[in-house]
Amino acid sequence: MISLRYHNDTELTVTDLLIRQTPDELHAKLKQSARSNRRSMNKEIIVLLEQTLAE
Repeated sequence: MISLRYHNDTELTVTDLLIRQTPDELHAKLKQSARSNRRSMNKEIIVLLEQTLAE
């Protein structure tokens, strides 16, 4: 777990998550989606998880 402090004294805690044994087809879809949205794969996965869990 990592805590980040910003200039306005807000703090954000982040945790690493490792996803192993991702099927090649899923990896390719994530890569294409990230590229289309001009995001890193990490950011794309976070956005997709946030959207899915917000439902």
